[in-house]
Amino acid sequence: MKNLSITLAGRKDDPYFFQCKAALSFIKAKDPYVSSTELAFFETEWEQYLHQLQKTHGGFFLGHQSSPLVFLNDSEYIGGAAEFLTFADDRYDYRDAADFASYVRSCDEALRKVYENPYRKYCYMDVRLGKRVPVTVVFELYCDVAPATCHNFIELCKGFTDHKDRKVGYDGSKLHRVVPQVFVQGGKIKKGSSVYGKEFADESFSVKHDTVGTLGMAKRANLSNTNEVQFYVTLTAPLSFMDKKYVAFGRVVQGFRVFRRIEELKGRPNQKPDKKCKIVECGEYDYDLMKPHIEALEKEEREELEKLKENPESDEESDKEKDKKKDKKKDKKKKKKDKKKKKHKKHDSSNEEEPPQEDKATTEKDIEGDKKETEVKETPKNDAEEELNELFKQLEEVKDGMENIKLLFAIISKYLSHFPLLNKFATEKFNAIDSNKNNMLSLDELARYFNKNFRERGLPQLGTRQALILMARYDRDRNGTISRKEFIPYIIDFFKLIRQSLILEYADMKARALVENYRNETQWSAKGIAEVNMLLLNPRDFYVKLRKSTLAIVNPIPEEFDLDQMTSICSNFCKIYGLPEVPKEEIGAIIEDSCVTDKENAFNQGDLRIVAVAVVNIAIGILSLLK
Repeated sequence: MKNLSITLAGRKDDPYFFQCKAALSFIKAKDPYVSSTELAFFETEWEQYLHQLQKTHGGFFLGHQSSPLVFLNDSEYIGGAAEFLTFADDRYDYRDAADFASYVRSCDEALRKVYENPYRKYCYMDVRLGKRVPVTVVFELYCDVAPATCHNFIELCKGFTDHKDRKVGYDGSKLHRVVPQVFVQGGKIKKGSSVYGKEFADESFSVKHDTVGTLGMAKRANLSNTNEVQFYVTLTAPLSFMDKKYVAFGRVVQGFRVFRRIEELKGRPNQKPDKKCKIVECGEYDYDLMKPHIEALEKEEREELEKLKENPESDEESDKEKDKKKDKKKDKKKKKKDKKKKKHKKHDSSNEEEPPQEDKATTEKDIEGDKKETEVKETPKNDAEEELNELFKQLEEVKDGMENIKLLFAIISKYLSHFPLLNKFATEKFNAIDSNKNNMLSLDELARYFNKNFRERGLPQLGTRQALILMARYDRDRNGTISRKEFIPYIIDFFKLIRQSLILEYADMKARALVENYRNETQWSAKGIAEVNMLLLNPRDFYVKLRKSTLAIVNPIPEEFDLDQMTSICSNFCKIYGLPEVPKEEIGAIIEDSCVTDKENAFNQGDLRIVAVAVVNIAIGILSLLK
């Protein structure tokens, strides 16, 4: 029998692709002469792959637009999902008995694994064109290639407070420039700078502009080392003239269609799109949290497109109305300017009359008021720094172990939530350690320095395993050094590892205080305890199981949890694995003691993870003491 090669290509977020995968598996099991190639793509990769196939093969491929695509022996066109299932039925007697929801679940699980990649981080932006429904754009960031550039982009998406106590971020900014078939540019922020407080250096040119949807940093007047806040997304590939000139640090993996729509807009001479392209919401991307939000927007978008198909002139009419309103506003402004000019001419011609004294006084007051306002804006507030100094003073006075840990939690929380403080700390420490002034530090020397300083102040130190984790994360070149650019991300990870040590100490103390309440109870699940211990060694697996436990209490997962939800989720997690259930009032005390002390009954997923780790370690501590 002749060998048959089947190629299945499609998008990673398409359940029909997974339906075809099931049919292909059946065919391969039934016919040993069948070989297969499965190609799963993100949205931009799929667009580029399909374009290349159409260019190479032509024919039926030219009419194919949607995912998936199936063809035989590298060139014989079959079609999409419906055509492939018919082919499988006719030739191999295949019947698809599975519920379509199972393919949706398979698609979800595969995407969740993709978004849990430890070397990548993801951000999102909801982009609105005019008055249309926003489209959610998801960016994949190459943190293993350009960590400092990625950190800057993430913080701008989340929003941060700069050294002048101003809120800085992409939220509310515009995509202000479009060069058709080249790129769309955005991130023009008034009175805003990078998370590092100024322009920063080109970090890496290793990512080339060879794929559609490449994300990179724009520069001031094309000068090197002038990266700050503005970014671009490429509309075509390859763009080799941009390689080794602009830092590319990510790509679009979802929602690229909105950039195609921006590209189609009528551009003005200054390359501004003729419709407002606004970022209405942005932040760090979490698959489970964002999924309901994206589905709701896509549903609204489909309904909107159906209305436009029924009445395509309505969109054109709305544009004409907008143009008329703009013209009216311009006319009004011109009339006002003309009136002012006439008044000024009259005052200039008549030198006899002087302006009233009252007007002078009021104008002087207004000017003074403006000066005061500007002075208040310009002087940065030091409340956070004062609070931090006060916490350090309390730390020197307090000797009790539990109180000491609570203060350390608060100090780490203050550093991680207030970037100017973290930046100042990192700069001071780097300058203190960098005796050779070559902007490079030895990772071994760094670990010894911090452990020595922390030991002298009675603070927790990094263990051997934690030090090795940091070493592996930042020593990519295997030369045992770290640059100034990587130092702030290093400090953030360093503080998070210290917090883990604090959680273990805290859990041990709490377990000793609570163990007497469990003396008479002996029925614990040995299998569950072993499984939880393994989960604690692998945080990714722990968070996946915690998410499942969360869905049992609140479905869908909200953006913020209240106190009751937090305690119920942690109690449910212990119950699932047969661990001693920590009382709800004690979980409330843990929330108050840990790094979420300044929250008022509104906690995010990061807070939940910290508290859940503490609760589970307390439960395991109680068991070890009972033995």
